[in-house]
Amino acid sequence: MKDAREKLIELLQKAYSGELAAALAYNGHWKSLKDESEIEIVKKIEQDELIHREKIREMLFELNTKPLFFREKVFYIIGRTIGIICHFCGRFCSAFFAGILESKNVDEYRQALIYAEEIGLKKYFADFIEMRNAEAEHEFVLREMIKDDWFFPVFSSIFRWGNSADFVNQNQNARF
Repeated sequence: MKDAREKLIELLQKAYSGELAAALAYNGHWKSLKDESEIEIVKKIEQDELIHREKIREMLFELNTKPLFFREKVFYIIGRTIGIICHFCGRFCSAFFAGILESKNVDEYRQALIYAEEIGLKKYFADFIEMRNAEAEHEFVLREMIKDDWFFPVFSSIFRWGNSADFVNQNQNARF
């Protein structure tokens, strides 16, 4: 059974590559949009993902490990591919599925904080809290961008994401 340090390193290596894919996907996403306010929102999310990536890189270095080369290559391709797909699937699908992924990132950084607590890495607490909060904000603004689209209730019921009550419950139940 892996200890909390190994689990944290594994999570950070996955998150590092995931943030790359996300930034590349958001790059394609904002380039597919026409509304200036939505473009600015998605550009900010892209920038936040790159900032998170840099913080995670520093953590990996401090933990005497590094990103996984193969995973980086695979997630580069995934991110670029999703960025291209955004030009074909439209703003609704791009934002909806990005919102689902952001909700997973919220959980991921919450788990990272738990592992860091277990091994006494208090110096990472503020970063994990900030990253968790940023991902929750991304999820929320993506939802707000599309909540009035007629597809939204249908997709929300099928994919079980985006219900207003979910956002209230998520914030009330947040550990930090």
